Amino acid sequence: MATHSWRLLITLMLAFFISACDQSADNAKGAEKSAVQRQIDDKFAAFVKAANSESNVNFHSLPEAFFHYQRETRPELAGNKPLTSYVIMPPTLFRTINERLDKGLKLPGALPQLDSAAQAYQASINKLLPLSEKLYAYQQEKGWLTDGGKLARRSDADYVAAFSALLIKRDNFLKAISAANSERIKIAYENAPKNSAEHYRNGMVYLSRQTLQQLSEDRTPAEDKQLNDEAATLKQLSAGWGKLMQQQGNQRCQNIIDTANDYIAVLDAAITQQAQGKEVMEDDIILPFNALVHALNSHRSC
Repeated sequence: MATHSWRLLITLMLAFFISACDQSADNAKGAEKSAVQRQIDDKFAAFVKAANSESNVNFHSLPEAFFHYQRETRPELAGNKPLTSYVIMPPTLFRTINERLDKGLKLPGALPQLDSAAQAYQASINKLLPLSEKLYAYQQEKGWLTDGGKLARRSDADYVAAFSALLIKRDNFLKAISAANSERIKIAYENAPKNSAEHYRNGMVYLSRQTLQQLSEDRTPAEDKQLNDEAATLKQLSAGWGKLMQQQGNQRCQNIIDTANDYIAVLDAAITQQAQGKEVMEDDIILPFNALVHALNSHRSC
C-alpha cells in the first residue's frame, strides 16, 4: 500500500483540531504574536478549503475526472468515425478551486512555501480553464454532432497536456499543505503541557496522520522502526488520555479513546501483515482512521 495524493487530502480533515494561539504572560507581546498567528491560521484554513473543493456531484477528485476522460472520452476520439458521445468535466470545479486559491493568496500571513505551491497550482488552472470552458460549451451545445467531433479531436492533446500539468501542480500543493499541517500539529503537540488534554489530543492527531502516511510496503529498516515507535507512542497517548478522562469523570469523551484504540489495532495488524509480505487493503486502515477523525471532530471540547 503506497502513499497516494488522495490520502494527503483525507488527512487534511485533521487540520483544525489544534489551537496554535500563543498564551504569553506578556500581554502586549502575546497579543501581537496571536494576531500574526491568526493571520497564518486564516490563510492556512483558506488553502485547506481550496484543497477540499474537489468533490462534486460527478467526481470525487480531479484525478478521478481525468481518469474518466482518458478511459471513456478519448477512445471515442480515435479514428474518424462520428462521435456517439462527448463528456468532459464541468469547468465550474476549476473556477471554484481557483477562487479559493485566490482568496488564500490575498490574505496576509507568512506561508511562503504554501503560497508558492498555490500560485503554481492557480497558474496551471488558469492555463486549462479557457480550453475547458470552450470544450464544455461544445459538449453542452452538442457541437460534436455538428462538426463530427473535429474540435474535440483537435483539442484533445492540448487538453490532456494541460490537465496532466495541472495534476502535478495540484499534488505539489497538497504535499505543501500536508507538510505545513504536520509541522503545525507537531509544534502544538511538543509545546503542550504533559498529561494535559491538549498534549494527548495533538499527539493523537499528529501520530495518527504520521502512521497512516508511513504505512507503505517499501519501508527501509529505519522507517520501519520509526513507524513502530510512533505506533507505540500512540498507544501510550490513548492510555494516558483515557486515564485523564476517567480522573476527570469525563465519560462522554470515551468515544475518542475507543475509536483511537480501533485505529491502533488495525494499524498494528497492518504493520504485522506487511512484515509478513501480505497486502494491506486501503479500506482496512482508512475506515478506522476516518472514524477517529469523526470522533475527534465530534468532541472538540475533550
